[in-house]
Amino acid sequence: MAQTGNHKGLAFGIFLAPFHRVGENPTLAMARDMELVEWIDELGFDEAWIGEHHSCGHETIPDPMIFIAHAANHTRHLKLGTGVVSLPYHNPLWVADRALFLDHLTRGRFMLGLGPGALPTDATMIGIGLEEQRGALEQDTDVLMALLRGETVTARTNRYNLVEARTQYTAYSDFDIAVAAIASPTGPRTAAKNGLANQSSAAGVLICVLGALPTITTMVGDGSSYIYGQKVNVSTYNIVQDEPPIYLMVSQVVENVELTDFVHEVGER
Repeated sequence: MAQTGNHKGLAFGIFLAPFHRVGENPTLAMARDMELVEWIDELGFDEAWIGEHHSCGHETIPDPMIFIAHAANHTRHLKLGTGVVSLPYHNPLWVADRALFLDHLTRGRFMLGLGPGALPTDATMIGIGLEEQRGALEQDTDVLMALLRGETVTARTNRYNLVEARTQYTAYSDFDIAVAAIASPTGPRTAAKNGLANQSSAAGVLICVLGALPTITTMVGDGSSYIYGQKVNVSTYNIVQDEPPIYLMVSQVVENVELTDFVHEVGER
């Protein structure tokens, strides 16, 4: 079996939303999702990103961290990431605690993906206005990163109140953290502000290239490729195609490589 992490250049994986027919047996659907993760580990893929969704009936994993904890015992080499934790839906202290917990449980195979939440119905059900999601992501990421650095945090929003909050232990590894973006500059701006990776997702590779990435380079980079004192580094971009059939994710792109050199649609299995 090909082991991951032993090659240089592009890293390949999948984004598992997942997508299922509405009304499909959820037990069987979850079993098939796990079987797919087991197969890509066996085939030598590098990573799998697992989505979080709570409505609409076809993206049926509500907690990617629970799925990852289960998948870690069914895989050996694959890195497993949240794609994404919808951060405004959660208290950042608990996200920090669970991320550190998974980093230890997986012995460094965990990756943390953050986003504002993609489905309007998810946010509406818990009383979060669509207009506040992206601002909440930026604010909550600042709080989360302070907690992951081991800082004691006091912060109050209309969604949580932290009073001298801190985590119980430090990370097992320097695990990857990425912030998602489709077309809004909030994700790239948040990533650059905190020195994190960026993950661009769209309805198709063409939209990804023409929509999200120019936003990153022109609105965040502003010509100088710096924001908040942090260099906007394209070597940490993740590009993911999120429509069925399954497509490969391309990540860890070599800096300054042209987009057409590394965006590949691989088609049906």
